Amino acid sequence: GGAAGSYTEQIRFRLRGHLDGKLLAEAWQDVVQRHQGLRARFVATPRGQVVQAILRRADTCIETVDLSARPPGKRSIQVVRLLEPWRNNAFDLARGPLFCLQAIRIGANETLLSWSCHHILIDGWCIGLLWRDLFTAYRARRDARPAWTGPAPTLETYFRRLGRTDT
Repeated sequence: GGAAGSYTEQIRFRLRGHLDGKLLAEAWQDVVQRHQGLRARFVATPRGQVVQAILRRADTCIETVDLSARPPGKRSIQVVRLLEPWRNNAFDLARGPLFCLQAIRIGANETLLSWSCHHILIDGWCIGLLWRDLFTAYRARRDARPAWTGPAPTLETYFRRLGRTDT
């Protein structure tokens, strides 16, 4: 239920320096394959109970747009036009994907990254983890080396860590 966009989160930040769109898309696919939650769908059983299903492989949503040649005023308007549909998106929990990464080049060496997703996917713990893994995978692809030496942290790992800390 809920209105379109009512369960959508949109996290944005700017990167300075050269960003290779092809490497970014490949790295993002690596992150999706690494983290089960990004391959999750939520489907109803015949009895109407909603269960989480993890796909073995899931394609990702990534949009790359280059606005760097546009005049600054027109560029700002276009950025808003590109971000707004995802901010107001009603993600289909059963069909997915439940997120989309946008890389919008806004200058010769400046890119706006925006990750829009259904809030069921994220919390404060995983946001930093996903961004870290994205940049780790990007650097690994750029340098032609493996990105990770072990499995992705799990939610159980997070809960165990919380249990060891004073809150």
